[in-house]
Amino acid sequence: MTCFFKLTYTTTKLGIRATSINLIALLVFGIATVASASATAASTKINLREGGDLTVAAKTNKIAFQLAGRIWSKPPDTPAAKPLTDKAKYSQRPVFSPDASLIAYESMLDGFYQIIVMRADGSEPVQVTFGKYHHQTPAWSSTSNSHLVMSSDRGGDYGIWELNLESLALNQLTFMQGDETEPAWNSDDTKLAFVKGKKAGSSLYSYGRNSGASIILTEQHQIRAPSWRPGAGVLTYVRESVGNKQLRMLILSAPVITKPITRIETVHATPARWIDSANFLYAADGRIKQREFGMPEATEVPFEATVLVANEPFTRRKVDFGDDGNRPVRGVSGISQTPGNTRIVAALGDLWEFSGDNSQELLRQLTSDAFVDAHPAVSPDGSTLAFVSDREGTLQIWLMDLASMRRWRITSEAGVTLHPSWNSESTFITYLVANHAAASSMTLKRVTIANQKIEVLTTDIYDPVPTVWDEESGSIDSIRSPDYRSHAANAKATAFESIPLTWRAFEPTGLVIIQAGRIFDGIGPGYITEHEIVIQGNRIVEVRPWTDSPSAEQIIDARQYTVLPGFIDLSVQQAKISGERVGRAWLAYGVTTIRESVLDSGEAIERQESWQSGRRVGPRMLMALKLCNQDFVAPKSDELNRLIGLAGVTLIEMCASITQELLESAIAMAHGANLPIATSAPFPGILLGVDEIRVGEDSTDTSTTLTDIATIAGLSGKIVVSRLAVAGLPGLSTRSRLTNQERYRSLFSAADRDWYADSWNQHMSVDRPAGDLKVKTAGDSFFRAIATGARVAVGSNAPWTPYGLGLHAELQLLADIGLQPFQILKMASLDAARLLGAGEQLGSIRKGKLADMVIIDGDPLKDISEAENIVITVANGRAYTLEELISRGIRANSVGKFYNSPPP
Repeated sequence: MTCFFKLTYTTTKLGIRATSINLIALLVFGIATVASASATAASTKINLREGGDLTVAAKTNKIAFQLAGRIWSKPPDTPAAKPLTDKAKYSQRPVFSPDASLIAYESMLDGFYQIIVMRADGSEPVQVTFGKYHHQTPAWSSTSNSHLVMSSDRGGDYGIWELNLESLALNQLTFMQGDETEPAWNSDDTKLAFVKGKKAGSSLYSYGRNSGASIILTEQHQIRAPSWRPGAGVLTYVRESVGNKQLRMLILSAPVITKPITRIETVHATPARWIDSANFLYAADGRIKQREFGMPEATEVPFEATVLVANEPFTRRKVDFGDDGNRPVRGVSGISQTPGNTRIVAALGDLWEFSGDNSQELLRQLTSDAFVDAHPAVSPDGSTLAFVSDREGTLQIWLMDLASMRRWRITSEAGVTLHPSWNSESTFITYLVANHAAASSMTLKRVTIANQKIEVLTTDIYDPVPTVWDEESGSIDSIRSPDYRSHAANAKATAFESIPLTWRAFEPTGLVIIQAGRIFDGIGPGYITEHEIVIQGNRIVEVRPWTDSPSAEQIIDARQYTVLPGFIDLSVQQAKISGERVGRAWLAYGVTTIRESVLDSGEAIERQESWQSGRRVGPRMLMALKLCNQDFVAPKSDELNRLIGLAGVTLIEMCASITQELLESAIAMAHGANLPIATSAPFPGILLGVDEIRVGEDSTDTSTTLTDIATIAGLSGKIVVSRLAVAGLPGLSTRSRLTNQERYRSLFSAADRDWYADSWNQHMSVDRPAGDLKVKTAGDSFFRAIATGARVAVGSNAPWTPYGLGLHAELQLLADIGLQPFQILKMASLDAARLLGAGEQLGSIRKGKLADMVIIDGDPLKDISEAENIVITVANGRAYTLEELISRGIRANSVGKFYNSPPP
């Protein structure tokens, strides 16, 4: 025994990093049984017999494996497994020490993978790597318990490092440009194999302490998970090709020879583990398998692991749409103070000037139109206001002379502009430009006021906050003023508690009758035929058979059409800035309600209030409040309580790097506020009590077709939200009319369309089969999740897919994987409304419900793609034709001339 466990330092508690977990590979179905309906009043016990998140470690008479985010052990001859690690700490990639007394594995600490070593029985876990670096894929020396190798980004790129466990000294072994990963020593520590990846393909290298590194094998496919057969003459590895994985052997002859070991199995991209020179274990098809070297058949090594899923009951907060009184403005998209001690505020889509004293008197309204005016910035000399506006079609920088209120545009960028900022002499403005609202990076530019000359200052800006360019230092400073941070809307300290403006929800007046040929009421499975829908204000007051002479102020003849409930998109991401056309795009594709993941609550609430008041046209907007690690403080803080209490908050959503302690606190806080909580990282969240899991993004491993997650989600009644369109829309766009319509060309700018086209073309040329496989794999997940009890709803992940169009892509992809049209339509309407806590008011065409519906030319129960043939969208009782929605500058309170005249 080494002196390893005599170390006296204290082990630090570990955290969780959600983005490191391979989501698609996790969210496909696995086989399990419910051991008991309820182990306690607040938990569900589930027995897992297969899974998609498997890594195997093996020594003679010992087996350890990774499943459901934990490390487990089992005897070779019995299936019963016991957990070795805490369910609250995501752990993976176990490997035994040479004498099998220790296990090394990866876990997380404050958002970084760290290596932990414990005894083989799970006792005495000790952290052995530290710092804000990733340390991954540990591999023991084959001859000593005191040395590990691993892949780490301590040197910038990933390289192979050696760790002395007695001194914790680190020694970097490889220094090549690019990433070196997945090291493995041979049986006498003379050769170290590792993988070096590249954009197209990868190479397998051999490293010797005296000879350095040399290439063994190069393939056009991805090489993964090398492992030495005892004797050093043969390596096994996994070849990954467009999502398909095959276990292969590499014979180190001259020349080398590579042969397949598996042919029809779906192999996990983790190393085979040799028990001796003749037998090895590996993970495939969601199971642990054993194979004798050279033999064509494998035998299964059964396991049964029992997980306990926290399922604390809570009463979901219901959304109330009944408040029709005046409401205070809570959302702003920018505040700027003038030298004369007044404040200019962007709210309700317009710019307003208030006194800066305690009276907060409204001095004047600077703009009044249906367009977006945001991010105001007053020049230091007080003469000129810069702001962002889309009054001429796209979001550009505008100037206003504050004395005369004359306005003029000074930029003509192809993308979107945001956050203008003046220099101290009021001679130029710096601003940010993004090619698209979802673009990951931006460019900082400068425009000189006198001649409107534009210069590029720097590229690759990732922090979308106001910035200024320091001429002397040539550097960028971020402006994070409390005023900009949306004052009371997101509970930041500001000069005044609330803006002295109020707004009232827009509600149309009068009686509207829609005579429908077919109605899908949100429940199905078929149509109600030859009925008419009577709408008073914004409510459905009756659904009845056709009448011969209907009488109403407005009659819509839809006798040749189909009427559906308005679509609900449950997965919308907050963009850098949203223009006026965004709201029209949602409605033009029939989406009448969205749930947006919100980081900047000020801008989100400003958009919500603008849409709901009718000052801009858009859908009903609810919010998933995204609490990132850097912003999350004590659950009882005034700030969090205030944010959670905002109107329209229906979900708490955890960000990627949340730690275990914060996750547990957030779950308790959310449930205490009668709100569900969501994560895109299945483990450990699903075991600790998270209510909703996202599927369809942040994944590269798509081949595993069986896993534990869908089973756990189903048997514990969790919510699963599909987001297939990001992966599937590129392929769908080649055979769909979605992107070949005037609606798409009118509602998305040329820059938007180019951005999407470039993304899709790149995906099609590089990764089309993998994208198709992601969709199919996730489809298997949905079937199993639905069959075992999960609640499933749909989301588009816009703006990574086009607003509205992405949801129709989602519906078509769900049909492609085998769901029936009536199931899909119900998932996008009534099921989604119920998951929002709004099932009593939204999601179906029934008496008393809010009047949100879509009139389409087609039969979507026969062909779901016909749901895109939208003629009229009715949102909150107001009907919009497609022709109206592709026109700029409309408002909800200006009714068009498209209704049939009522009979005399």
